[in-house]
Amino acid sequence: MEMELRVLHLLWKIVNILFSKAVERGAKVVKEPETIKDDDGEVILASVQTYNETIHTFVERKNYNGLFLPGFVKHPLKEVFNVEGEEV
Repeated sequence: MEMELRVLHLLWKIVNILFSKAVERGAKVVKEPETIKDDDGEVILASVQTYNETIHTFVERKNYNGLFLPGFVKHPLKEVFNVEGEEV
């Protein structure tokens, strides 16, 4: 069976509240809320399983200023498909 993964970027919501409500309504806990930090700030991640094997990951980035998530490093190669403002 294939597992479906959905990532919700919640810039204005509180992960802990959404996580608690989902579990209260029958979702299974995959990952309790966890805070991950680096020099650019912090994010909170939590995951729940709903129907079948669908896993929803809640991501709160309101206190994070980095590119993606803590530990993410920009790719060093300058390919046409990842350089902003350059024409092919």
